[in-house]
Amino acid sequence: TPSTGTPVPGGLDVEQALAVVRAVRATGRLVSMDIVELNPRLGGDEDVRKTVSTTMQVIEAAFK
Repeated sequence: TPSTGTPVPGGLDVEQALAVVRAVRATGRLVSMDIVELNPRLGGDEDVRKTVSTTMQVIEAAFK
């Protein structure tokens, strides 16, 4: 996600993050989740839009 203070080259992409969240959710043991290192004050408008969009996808995947 572009609006982060700690980018990690070669880190998870959104599809990989979604797969992890869905796998954990499928266990029935997901009881909490932290979303960290996101800062919509970093980057331009498109960066912020992408950051919010991908973050919401991950959150929604945890609860569907």
